[in-house]
Amino acid sequence: MRTRLLAFCCLLIAVLPAYGEDGFVGTGAVRDVHDPCMIKFNDAYYVYHTSGMGGPDIKRSQDLIQWESLGRVFDHILPWSREIVPELNAYWAPDVAFWDGRYYLYYSGAQYGTNNSFIGLAVNTTLDPGDAKYRWEDKGMVIRSIPGVDHHNCIDPNIIIDADGQPWMSFGSFYAGIKLVKLDRKTGLRAQDDRIIYNLAFIPERGHDVEAPYIVRKGEYYYLFASYGACCRGVGSTYHIKVGRSKSVTGPYLDDKGIDMQAGGGLLFLRGYYPVFGPGHNGVLMNDDGVDWLVHHFYDPHMFWHDDMWGKPTLQIRPIVWSKDQWPLPGRSYSGPTKEAKLTKEDMVGCWSQSVHFTDSHELLLKSDGTCSFLQSIGHWTYKDYELTLDWGPWVDTLVVARDGKSCVGFNQDHVIIRNEKLD
Repeated sequence: MRTRLLAFCCLLIAVLPAYGEDGFVGTGAVRDVHDPCMIKFNDAYYVYHTSGMGGPDIKRSQDLIQWESLGRVFDHILPWSREIVPELNAYWAPDVAFWDGRYYLYYSGAQYGTNNSFIGLAVNTTLDPGDAKYRWEDKGMVIRSIPGVDHHNCIDPNIIIDADGQPWMSFGSFYAGIKLVKLDRKTGLRAQDDRIIYNLAFIPERGHDVEAPYIVRKGEYYYLFASYGACCRGVGSTYHIKVGRSKSVTGPYLDDKGIDMQAGGGLLFLRGYYPVFGPGHNGVLMNDDGVDWLVHHFYDPHMFWHDDMWGKPTLQIRPIVWSKDQWPLPGRSYSGPTKEAKLTKEDMVGCWSQSVHFTDSHELLLKSDGTCSFLQSIGHWTYKDYELTLDWGPWVDTLVVARDGKSCVGFNQDHVIIRNEKLD
């Protein structure tokens, strides 16, 4: 009877989209969010993101599920930035970092469709608007780009503090790709002792469509996440995230094949699938009680956005899972805490949905005798310590099982992403 149920369960999912339930979003103020970054302060999570007017906008949550709006960093456009871009009405793509007792918020502005752009800085000693000391003090411009003079584009800032405590700022959108500059730790502005603009990522053969860098440090590596493709087109967005790594903050950042991201390399980390269209412009919150969180926007196909465009920009959060060879993998969208289970091989037996490379899912059947089947392939599987291995003969899939045993994610031997969800 169990075998019949498993077969029936697998038959049901044969026509379902990949990870059909992996579109969870929180409640409250999670819509109309672009370009989010996230930081933790006093046991609360704060998200800063692109605003429609003024900005950047601020959201807060105690549990990563229920979000409230806290208004904006600025309710008006600062005069100095209006001098650079007279028609400016909103600040874009913020990032927040903390060092030496202060929070440093970097934001950008641009003349749309050009590289007439800038990155500014504001500082605060607290993130809680209810604190009497709460006040964002603007420090002015950090860097700018000028059409016809500079080839880069000064938007989408991200701050990384290296292993020696030195802050750096990556930035860039289209044009000459992703860049990096050194910052002065005392002021948060650009350092005077190193005026080099380092090159990190570029697409030489097409459209230069790389932007929104985010660098984190884990173990011996720095990891550069960047978004590729078209943003801001609702369900027509082709945004996706790639990653490379380096032992130096200034690069070179290489993918799993050893290709430099400056030469078009990058390991695919996350791309769209139903119902998550155009995921991108991510931030990362590292080591939150042992969990690394990815925060990004996507376009929800169930909601109208504007004009005749479907796909409202929406906040989504998911854990980052790390492979044995220390590459990041996208966990399932976060829907609340789960109870960790002491999983055994018997817990793996059953019917799963499996998606390869973010395509439609098909049935994966793990049998108690250690055999498995997927589409026309027959193989063998093993499980030990939250690692599931599927041996298909010509190739092998190695996956990290979630602590509740309900999903897993990993690579095959070519570092193509495999995502599974337990169905019974």
